[in-house]
Amino acid sequence: TEINLTNLEAILFAAAHPVQTAQLALVFALPPARVRELLDRYAESLEENRRGLRLLRQDDAVQLMTAPEAAPAVEAFLGIEAAQKLTRDRKSTRLNPVTFVNL
Repeated sequence: TEINLTNLEAILFAAAHPVQTAQLALVFALPPARVRELLDRYAESLEENRRGLRLLRQDDAVQLMTAPEAAPAVEAFLGIEAAQKLTRDRKSTRLNPVTFVNL
């Protein structure tokens, strides 16, 4: 199976953890060296096209991360999301009136 950047991106996006180059080589039936070349191409395209993601590499594993220049927007979103969650949590933990029944 020839790797394409769409499938590569989908796998990296879906992964909840760093993905080993060897795993990608198995999925795409390619030598690890070829996968590394394609990862280089993908990383370059993310930066050249000013996308909101970057490819983080550590040893022989890769993972998508937020582009550093997008940090202010992401932090603002997460702050709003956290505030909304706190509001929802407060509403759901309000004490309801208790009805006592004499037995």
